[in-house]
Amino acid sequence: MSNITLPTDYKEFVSAYGPGCISDQVYLFHPRAARGDHGLRLESLWDRASSSYGELARSDPHAYRHPVHPDPGGYFAVARSISGNHIFLVPPDGNRRQWQVAVEMGAWFVFDMTFTDFLRAALRDELDVPVIQGEPSFERIGGVDFD
Repeated sequence: MSNITLPTDYKEFVSAYGPGCISDQVYLFHPRAARGDHGLRLESLWDRASSSYGELARSDPHAYRHPVHPDPGGYFAVARSISGNHIFLVPPDGNRRQWQVAVEMGAWFVFDMTFTDFLRAALRDELDVPVIQGEPSFERIGGVDFD
């Protein structure tokens, strides 16, 4: 994972808050979450997302046409809802210079905004899809390793 550079605002957010659960609905994964701490280490999410979306793409290529890391140009899963939906960071490419956020909720929704702008909009119920509902809260889960 050391050769992957995620967007600055995501890194600053998880550095400040650590791995945890937002509003009892969305688990936020951290690149350095302590191993064994409720599975909130980012690499474990990438492994699970890659495996499950790979299987889904083989069975329904049209519905799951977006690549997921480690596929070339793949979206990076950074959070998972309690219902199993994923929030991804979409890397820049030849068509866009900035990172975006995508949510898979049976359909794909791509938001042309930074990760922290997305979280703010989700917590304020300003998105077209109900990603996070209710009173905003954050519960830190587990620690962070600095190895």
